[in-house]
Amino acid sequence: MLKYLAVPYSHQSRRVENARAKQAAILAGKLIKEGNHIICPVVMCHPMNRLVGLGGKFEYWREFDELMLSVCFELWVAQFDGWKDSVGITAEIRMAERRGMTIRYVNPTTLALAREPFAI
Repeated sequence: MLKYLAVPYSHQSRRVENARAKQAAILAGKLIKEGNHIICPVVMCHPMNRLVGLGGKFEYWREFDELMLSVCFELWVAQFDGWKDSVGITAEIRMAERRGMTIRYVNPTTLALAREPFAI
């Protein structure tokens, strides 16, 4: 089953965006290493964004993210700093709810999954 990994990304600081993309890649790699099949648009698109200047704000990526979600069975939300305030994650959760997808929250430290956010 293919899972969509949502992570916070957009920020005023390029340094924060770079750090978030690195965190996302590490988490996605760990989850894949455990045998999960993961799509994480930030991991895929961050390098292209930096090299070609595609755009960092969620509105630019909305259609792409919705298409990626459409081929997944679950939405996994990484509870990194900033996830609660993320415009993109909020929209991705709404998209997943409209599709009737299972939504799970990922503790990025323990890799534990839950149907409700962890108190981290």
